[in-house]
Amino acid sequence: MEESKFFIENPDSEYGNGILLDEKNGVYSLIAAHKGKDGQVYMDWGYPQTKDGSKKPQKTGIPWKLTFTGRAGTAAMLRYLTSLLKDDKPQEEAPF
Repeated sequence: MEESKFFIENPDSEYGNGILLDEKNGVYSLIAAHKGKDGQVYMDWGYPQTKDGSKKPQKTGIPWKLTFTGRAGTAAMLRYLTSLLKDDKPQEEAPF
């Protein structure tokens, strides 16, 4: 795994599921991932529907992720999400 990636494993998961914090070109993402029996971390991939209205999955997959803007923007969004868990009425607006 690259140095810019940090994996946090859910201790309650029997399948090694967790969250991968990834950074690429200054863009940060939280990605659904799991740790294999070999100890390697693998991103979970999805296949969105095609845009032709047929509802068939695309041939190529994409990682299931949430993308944020820069390091400061990512930290601000995580603080905001934490405030939602602590209080029904957060003191600030979402940093988007």
